[in-house]
Amino acid sequence: IGAMLGAVRGAIDSDAFRNTTLHLHDTSGQAAACAIVALDVGIRSFDASASGLGGCPYASTPERRAPGNIATGVLLKALKAAGCASRIDEAKLADAEGYARSMVGGCEPAA
Repeated sequence: IGAMLGAVRGAIDSDAFRNTTLHLHDTSGQAAACAIVALDVGIRSFDASASGLGGCPYASTPERRAPGNIATGVLLKALKAAGCASRIDEAKLADAEGYARSMVGGCEPAA
């Protein structure tokens, strides 16, 4: 992800890069680590979804449902561990993620 974002940063002007939002799927359980690398190259905006809802159905196999988008709670935990501040109300986020899981039958985001 660092190499890809470095290439993007070199291909667009600095204002456009500063306004780039990164959208990560957690198919291989590496989305939080990718977000930290993205921080290191200057990304400050990330997409996430309540409890990781969404994603690509083509990444699933008959044996395993692929995780979807990075869960907001997982992203928040990683960013806080990296020293980033947040104005997110974690209790309300936990409620929203619990509600999202209840709608889809209890899927759990990667930790």
